[in-house]
Amino acid sequence: MKTEPAVVMWSQVGWESLQAIADRALQRKIHEKASELARTPRPELIGKPLHKSLQGFYRIPYGRYRMLYTVLKSDPNMSLAKPVEVHIALVGIRKAGDKRDVYEQALKLRRGMI
Repeated sequence: MKTEPAVVMWSQVGWESLQAIADRALQRKIHEKASELARTPRPELIGKPLHKSLQGFYRIPYGRYRMLYTVLKSDPNMSLAKPVEVHIALVGIRKAGDKRDVYEQALKLRRGMI
């Protein structure tokens, strides 16, 4: 049985956070990283899983930037299995201790504050 590649979808916040990066070349490279997720049936193996209050998110680093995403799998018992869905939640810079840190922003996103 052949496994379908994943379907990548950007959340509005995720897309806007990517567009907010001033360096267009960096935007392209991060977008290419998202495209890599679409070429695999197991995107959760590409990124590193996050823990504690951000459990359920995965991250892919690119320099000082992080792309945070979630993976939604269909029920394998369903007769018409859908491909795995990847939701890009947020792209941002890692800046520990700063309120603009990508992980601080992800916590706000999870709490519905963004």
